[in-house]
Amino acid sequence: MIAFGHDLMKSLLNFLLLCAMAALIGYGFEWLHLSHGLLLGALLVSVLVGWLWRKSDIPKWVLPVIQVVLGVSTGLLFQSGISEFSTLHLMSFAWMWTSLLVYMGVAFVWLWRVARWSRTDALLAVYPGALAAVLDLFHLTRASNHVVLVHVLRLFVLTLLVTILIPAAPLMPAANAELSGMQHGVPVGLLLMGIVGVGLLLRRLHVPAPYLLTAMVLTAWAMHAGYVPSFAVPSAISDGTTVLLGVLIGSILADLRWADVLHHGRSSMVVLTIAIAVTALFAAGAAWVLHLDFRALMVSYIPGAIETVATVTLAAGMNVMFILSHHLLRLMVLHIAPVFVRDKGD
Repeated sequence: MIAFGHDLMKSLLNFLLLCAMAALIGYGFEWLHLSHGLLLGALLVSVLVGWLWRKSDIPKWVLPVIQVVLGVSTGLLFQSGISEFSTLHLMSFAWMWTSLLVYMGVAFVWLWRVARWSRTDALLAVYPGALAAVLDLFHLTRASNHVVLVHVLRLFVLTLLVTILIPAAPLMPAANAELSGMQHGVPVGLLLMGIVGVGLLLRRLHVPAPYLLTAMVLTAWAMHAGYVPSFAVPSAISDGTTVLLGVLIGSILADLRWADVLHHGRSSMVVLTIAIAVTALFAAGAAWVLHLDFRALMVSYIPGAIETVATVTLAAGMNVMFILSHHLLRLMVLHIAPVFVRDKGD
């Protein structure tokens, strides 16, 4: 028991040291005016530490914490009326689903007929799931290495693509709102307890991004109903969440084996190329037909991690609710695949 506690403490200290180094490099990138430098710096440090030294064990609470903070930050935007549901949403949803179906169909046929993958592996490889789904697949012993490789590279490459597409342009901080939130700690604390409770329930029901979805909806509802006073997520917490996200994604990439990358890298890059090309084509078409911003549609349709999309669009001051509504709809429909895989493994 003592040995277990010692190992746990050592693992936690290694993780905290990794986060400290990631934050240091990330803030260095920010000082050099590199767009989304904090996220990219943390990701880079996590990858290099995993490859050159040793991989740090990422605590299981990291992803829920990321989702809660991003969900609360997004839910607060309802108060300012940044986004309103309209017919354009429905039309854009149709464009997104057509884009996803075309991407999945073309990529599936290429993997199955050209790369000679099995139907099951090809289907799992083109499934555009969330970060949590990638983690699920990564820890499934029956998941093929080349399937995992496709998803990890998709997560990494699309993260880089989103940061390039959307330059950081942070919103002006609301210092008074942050101070007000600190002065009303009880209602905010009760809100967080409710988010965690409902999030745990949704997680057991296999709902995608459960804490992000719960935090977004409950925060918006509590603010609109007046149960929680106006507040803003402190910048230190937002920055810490960005560091955690970068470290998490980097740790997944650092887990890849070079033998798998060399052997299946070509197939993975073809799938990624198909995903980006199809997404760009349909985003351009939707932008022309619906008279909407191409970059916003591209980020809405891209089959990347919702956590990364939320982080980048929040930092850029974009219409976060419009963009995340597309990703939440995608995940709600498609997140059932890991459940089927898990059932087959039982």
